[in-house]
Amino acid sequence: MTTRRYVELRFFEALEYIKYSNEDSWSFVVRVGDKKNFFTGEKIDDDDLIKKNEVVNKFTEVLTLMDFSIDKQHIIELIHDLKKVRLFNFINECINELAKYRITPNQEIIITMNRFTISANDFLKQSIQAYYHAEYSSGAGQWQVKGSIENIICTLKNDITPYTEIVLQNVCSQLENILKTDLPQVLKLSGKNNLVVCVVPRAKVNYNPNQLYFKKTISKIANQLPGFIDGSEYIKRVKDTKTTHRARSGHGGNGDMPYPSITIDTCNFSLNVRGKDILLIDDLYTNSVNIDEDAIQALFDKGANSVIFYSIGAKLGV
Repeated sequence: MTTRRYVELRFFEALEYIKYSNEDSWSFVVRVGDKKNFFTGEKIDDDDLIKKNEVVNKFTEVLTLMDFSIDKQHIIELIHDLKKVRLFNFINECINELAKYRITPNQEIIITMNRFTISANDFLKQSIQAYYHAEYSSGAGQWQVKGSIENIICTLKNDITPYTEIVLQNVCSQLENILKTDLPQVLKLSGKNNLVVCVVPRAKVNYNPNQLYFKKTISKIANQLPGFIDGSEYIKRVKDTKTTHRARSGHGGNGDMPYPSITIDTCNFSLNVRGKDILLIDDLYTNSVNIDEDAIQALFDKGANSVIFYSIGAKLGV
């Protein structure tokens, strides 16, 4: 049971059960070489989930800074500095196990996804690096094949055939597994310490909660994986646009088809994108539609330092 997935699950399970002493505050410092990183905060009650999640994010940030590669002495110092956190055994075990899987400069990253370049055009001023999990096929009935990329994407859109909660949750679990496999690779290949995860918003302003599971699942995983910051609410649609995948059948609804700057015209952006390295995620990339190109350019226009794109499926050469 010492597989990477088992170790990561144990690690996140440990973080979920962080407990604090009766002190009014907590603090710890991480030493990496001659650098020190201090982390402090107020006492957190067990039922204060917001503050608890903030501390979990800070703790994962620490481990990301260390790249899971600190030596034994640094581990001992870390455990010593975490006096108010009752997870010593879990932390010691998980850091040591994760160190076995750390990628060193002499190791090659095993890529399980596909790389491509999104080229500059009328919507995008500069080419960027992009990735997708699997090719999307428009073949008849492919979306009905359980477990397929087409099935995952179409089910989570949930805008033609209404799906039960059980079906939606099963597909969300499949999506979680894909994200947990691919996103750590994206982070390693980016060379960044962390990436802010944003999501291309759906075409309309108002959707039912059961039509938003794609974004909810991405938010969940972004909060779990080390090195990622959840920015799934940083781009919000405030004006309807055409639903492009349904426009051909006359069911695209209100709004315009893609044009340069449509994202800025129809969405609000958080100021938190400024100066950040962004990982922008969409369910499906189609290179002839330009929705994603325009969203990428909008992030640059709003001050993003860099943007990497990732989608679950891709239709290239159309």
